[in-house]
Amino acid sequence: MGEERPVSDDVAPDGTTTPASQTVLPNGSGDPAPPVTGQEHAAGDGNGTSATQFPFSTTPTGRRVRARLARFNTPWQTTQLSEVLSPVVAEHKLSHPKADVQPLQRAFDVASRWHAGQFRKSGDPYITHPLAVAWILAGLGMDTTTLVAALLHDTIEDTDYTLTQMREDFGEEVTLLVDGVTKLDAVKLGDAAKAATIRKMVVAMAKDPRVLVIKLADRLHNMRTLTFLPRPKQEQKAKEVLEILA
Repeated sequence: MGEERPVSDDVAPDGTTTPASQTVLPNGSGDPAPPVTGQEHAAGDGNGTSATQFPFSTTPTGRRVRARLARFNTPWQTTQLSEVLSPVVAEHKLSHPKADVQPLQRAFDVASRWHAGQFRKSGDPYITHPLAVAWILAGLGMDTTTLVAALLHDTIEDTDYTLTQMREDFGEEVTLLVDGVTKLDAVKLGDAAKAATIRKMVVAMAKDPRVLVIKLADRLHNMRTLTFLPRPKQEQKAKEVLEILA
């Protein structure tokens, strides 16, 4: 889905162009975020660990992301790094400068393919969520395998992509991480009285600590975008975080 093509100018919906070297991503404020340079250290929407501004805020202003995603209409095997993935790669390279980022590109292409046509409550393409989760984890210095699993973490639960296919495409380690996150998502979080028991069960289910880290990053991004949910749902999600995951 990531077509090989020479670097060219971005064409905005209003017909204006932005040089490819200055291409930017939405930051959720209505204004474009600064280009990814890997030099600046911004707050990252409260994260405090990022080298770039939080690039995947789920807002109706994500038209540039939508426009770029619309261009990924070829088979998912590719050798060119996607512009949409570049903030994750830039963040990852800060702590893992020699990392092979091609697995990230392949994971992004597969996730984009299977999440095509799915949207968040904000109206943004669903792929913005796994991108944001991977970006959060990159800021924490997690390894490439964890970021690959983060990009794929909802494909088993929300699409027809199977564990067998994933194992063939990405190997056993990534598959075990994604399967672990999927199983955690199936746990029904209860009230405060059962919090300790549920917490122990969640920890026991996550045989690899990275499963819990991915799940926490997943919930962190969901908490950052609660504004698009009805008020009762917001309160429920916040309560779960405070009583179970905190």
